Amino acid sequence: MATLSLCMIVKNEEKHLPGCLKSAKEAVDEIIVVDTGSTDRTIEIAKLFGAKSYYFKWDNDFAAARNEAIKHATSDYILWMDADERLNKADLNKLLALKHNLPLDKKTAFAVEIVNYRKGKFPETAYQTRIFPNLPNIKFKGKICEQISFSLAESGINFKVSNVKIRHLGYLTPQIWKNKLQRNLPILKATLAQKGTSEENWDIHYYLGISYLNLKEFSLAQEHLMQVLTKDCSFKNPSFYISAAIELAKLLKANGKDHQALQILLKLKSEFPQNDLVLCTLGKFLYEQKEYKKAIQALSQCQPQKIHLEVVPISKKDYIFEYYKYLGLCYEALNYMAQAITAFKKAIEVKPHSPYLIAHLCSLLLFKTNQIEEAIFYLIKGINLMEKRGIPTAKHEVYIALCLMLAIVFARQCRIEECVFLAERLLKSIRYPSVRLIHKLEELAAIYQEIGKYLQDKNLIWANLAFDTARQLLCLKV
Repeated sequence: MATLSLCMIVKNEEKHLPGCLKSAKEAVDEIIVVDTGSTDRTIEIAKLFGAKSYYFKWDNDFAAARNEAIKHATSDYILWMDADERLNKADLNKLLALKHNLPLDKKTAFAVEIVNYRKGKFPETAYQTRIFPNLPNIKFKGKICEQISFSLAESGINFKVSNVKIRHLGYLTPQIWKNKLQRNLPILKATLAQKGTSEENWDIHYYLGISYLNLKEFSLAQEHLMQVLTKDCSFKNPSFYISAAIELAKLLKANGKDHQALQILLKLKSEFPQNDLVLCTLGKFLYEQKEYKKAIQALSQCQPQKIHLEVVPISKKDYIFEYYKYLGLCYEALNYMAQAITAFKKAIEVKPHSPYLIAHLCSLLLFKTNQIEEAIFYLIKGINLMEKRGIPTAKHEVYIALCLMLAIVFARQCRIEECVFLAERLLKSIRYPSVRLIHKLEELAAIYQEIGKYLQDKNLIWANLAFDTARQLLCLKV
C-alpha cells in the first residue's frame, strides 16, 4: 500500500491546528509542518502530534512555502491541508479507503471537495487537487492562490475526482474573509506588476477582480474581470472564464448597462451551451428583463443538481434555490399558476428558512388557486419559522402578512379562538400600545380594524388584509 504525507504551512495557528491534525492523523504516515514565523504555541502543538517541524522565512510567496513543506516529505503521495481545515469521521474513512487504493505507479493525482463555511449562509463548494504523487519535479506555482495542478499537468499526471470532502472554516465571518482579501491584495498587485501585461495573466486578474468585488471596489473589479475573458483562459480554465463573465455581467447590470450585460451572457451561452450555471444565470437575467418565455426556455435546459464551477467555490444550494424561485416567478408572470406553485415549493424544500417566499407562495395558494389546506400548512410553517428565529420584531412585515392571511382563513372557517390568538400575536409584533381583553366578536373585529389602521399609517401594504379579516368577522355576527 502507498504511503501518504500530510504537508502544511502555518503561522500562529494554535487555535486551529489541533483540530486539523486530530482529524487527519489516522490517515497519514507522517506530518510535515513548515512554520513561517509563529509567536504562539503552534510548533509545540505540532510536535505533540508527532509532526516534523521546519522553519521557513516568509517572503510573500505561498508557493515557495508549500514547496519547502513538500521537499521534506518522504511518502509516496502528499496530502496538503491548512490548519483551519477538517476531515469528519466519514471523510476520514473515505480518505483511508482512497489511500489503500493509491496507484503505486504514482501517475495519478486526486481532487477533493472543499466545503467553505460562512456564518448564516449555505456552504460554498469547489474541487481542488489535494493528493498528488511525491515526485521531484512536482512544484506549487503562484505566489498567491498557489496551484499544484499546472506542474502535475506538465508532468503528464492524470487527474481523478475522489469522494473525500475537506471542511474549511477559515471564512466563517465577513471580517475574517475581508482580512484575508486585504492580506492578499499587495501580493497579487506585485505579482501582476512583475509579470507585465501579457494575456496569460488572466489568473492574476481573476483573483484581483474577485478580491475587489468582495471588497466592494466595483470599478476596479470590473477592470480586472474584463482582462480574464481571453481565449487562453476559456481554454485552460473555463471555470474562471465563466465566473468572471457572470460577475462582470452583474456589475454592468448594476450600472444600468443591461444590453452589455445581456450580450456577455448570450456569448457565454454560445461558448458553453450546456453549462448549467450559465443557463441558470441567463434565465434569471431574462426574467428581470421581463422576457419570461425566453427565461423559461433557458431555465428548462438547466439541470439544477448539476450546477457547479469545479475549481471556483459557489454556493450550490443558493443557485438551486434561485433556479426554482425564478422559474416559479416566470410561470407566475405568464399565469401558469400550477407550475409556479410547484417551482416555489421546490425552492422552499432547498431553503426552508425562506419566509418571504413562503408568504408569496401562500398568497398564490389562497387568492389565486383557492388551495386552502395547503395554504394553512405553509402559513403555520412560516409563522413558526419566524418565531423560532426571533424575526417578528426585526422583520415583521412578512410575519404580519402570514398572520393576517391565516386570520382570514380562520375567520372564514369560524375559528374564532385562533383569530383571537393571531390578533394577540400581531399586536405584540407591531408593539401596538392598546392591548386589551377580547370578549365579543365586535371587539375582535375592532382589533383587526385598529391593526389595519396602524399598518395603513405606516404605509405597509398588508393593511387591507387586516380590514378584510375585520369584515369577515363582522359577517359572522350577521
